[in-house]
Amino acid sequence: METQPQQQQAINSSPYQSPMHNFGSSIIFLTNPETSLGKMEDVFRGVKRTQDGLVTPVYEPLMNDRGTSEILGLVQSLCNQVTVLSDYDDKKIDPIMLNFCDVLIKTLMYRWREFEINPARRHVIRSQIVEIGKNYALSSIFRAKSGGERRFWKGSTQEIITTPSQQPSSLGKIGRAFGWK
Repeated sequence: METQPQQQQAINSSPYQSPMHNFGSSIIFLTNPETSLGKMEDVFRGVKRTQDGLVTPVYEPLMNDRGTSEILGLVQSLCNQVTVLSDYDDKKIDPIMLNFCDVLIKTLMYRWREFEINPARRHVIRSQIVEIGKNYALSSIFRAKSGGERRFWKGSTQEIITTPSQQPSSLGKIGRAFGWK
């Protein structure tokens, strides 16, 4: 008689009550690059944010709002949750990074006037922007090297499968034999 309550307890336990379910919500938080991209944007804009959210100008912006938005868009093409949870090897990483850097460099070379990059310091500023963008993108893509984070999260989460319960049919044997619904 004691074994029956133990069995009932195991049946009634929900996978959503598991500590692993709470850990699963961390996937979204830990793979989200928004904080890093926000810091990069602050560098481009020449500002510093306090923990209270106050923005303080620190130095002259590296480029205008349009340039900041377009460069961030390029970096976001690699610095995102899809990339982090992908599976790349060196044969894929090298051409992706070469293409990314090529597009980034050409964008800054051809559009520095449009982005209002200081003409006197344009070579240094372009190099800074390329280095910052490359490092963020490379960090994201290396997180995906050999399925790194994908394998980590796959082993750290619990798969929850739900199936609908089947209702008894009122058709009888003849109805089921003909496949009537």
